[in-house]
Amino acid sequence: MTILELLRKETRDAHIELEQVSGAAKILDRTINLEQYVKILQANYIAYAKAESQLAPLQNESIATWIKQDLQAAGAEVPNSKEEVTVQDSNLGKLGVQYVIEGSLLGGAMIAQHLTKCPALENLSPQQFYAPGSPERAKRWRNYVAHMNSIDLTPQESKEIVEAANQTFNMFKQAFLHNS
Repeated sequence: MTILELLRKETRDAHIELEQVSGAAKILDRTINLEQYVKILQANYIAYAKAESQLAPLQNESIATWIKQDLQAAGAEVPNSKEEVTVQDSNLGKLGVQYVIEGSLLGGAMIAQHLTKCPALENLSPQQFYAPGSPERAKRWRNYVAHMNSIDLTPQESKEIVEAANQTFNMFKQAFLHNS
């Protein structure tokens, strides 16, 4: 089993739990209102800012910055994200964080297709975070996959990556639970 297959399998439950509290279902069924959407963006901002702070210096453009731009365009408050974060001090742990961050762009592109069809959000300016897929965003994921496929890992190293990914999914879940 490759590390990516292991990550997919071992983080499935955490991924599903996050989806259940993320509010994305309201976008997919087009019942979301602006206030709910702002709360989703605020929770995402907090989570991405925390996750990205573990990867400093960032190799890719900051997703939290995109969300901040969307919040500002909606005239909404940008929450404080300066809480203490357990920083990943290992490169392996950072790979687990990246799995969640980079993989989320794929789901975000899918959600973006539904966002533009939500009646209560028709007047939003084009979004930076929930944006249609682009070659640049697809390249981020491809680069991550290529890197993961190029490294040899012991079972213990693989476990460390999976644990960091699960912790990151849980951190995102907590951001949504505390911001709902």
